[in-house]
Amino acid sequence: MLGEKIAKKRKMMNLSQEELAKRLSVSRSAIAKWESDKGIPDIENLKALSRVLNISIDSLLDNYNADNKELISACNDHFEERDEKIQQFINKKCTAELTAWNDGIFDGYLIAQDSYFLYFLTEKGNKTTVVGIAKKFTTEIKLSSKADKQQIDLLKYNSIGKEFFLGKRVNIALDEKHFWSGLIGKDTEFLNVEIRAFAKNNLVITEGNLLSDITVPIEEVAKIEII
Repeated sequence: MLGEKIAKKRKMMNLSQEELAKRLSVSRSAIAKWESDKGIPDIENLKALSRVLNISIDSLLDNYNADNKELISACNDHFEERDEKIQQFINKKCTAELTAWNDGIFDGYLIAQDSYFLYFLTEKGNKTTVVGIAKKFTTEIKLSSKADKQQIDLLKYNSIGKEFFLGKRVNIALDEKHFWSGLIGKDTEFLNVEIRAFAKNNLVITEGNLLSDITVPIEEVAKIEII
């Protein structure tokens, strides 16, 4: 639920309801209503929550089935506006920030976007590789001024999509990557694995030491990087 997500992120940032309210310029009672699902923040407050809590609007509204048609319409307009803004960065060198502790993209060319991923070309030494990052976990994109080490043929990749990763060795980072991850709890990244298939809303990965394939919900994937 939306309220549960707001409360969880607020507590993770060690903010009281009153402190969050001050940052958003709303009343504490408004925060209490949102967190108890007795009220719904409007689109402007959703944008402010996204910024203050370092979580995308997409993530806040995941699995949220509201009867508030005005909010849904406003959010759809927001996503369309977002995609139009992203399109202005296509074929330009950019830096992109991701939520939580996930590494973003530093000085990579944004070459394509689809409904879920942004696709970048990045340089590692003398090698050019492809990285996909989830829109829903992307908090910022800005132009980079760093000069290229080598000439890159961007047109070669202009029709790229998630199928490009099929059959390739990749590293996959999930959104719940924190500095304490790996010590306890579920896996938060899969290193040097192969994507066997994209099935509905999941991706299927395989690794030589595994007895069977692993299915990962695509909504949890923050980053895919070819190695």
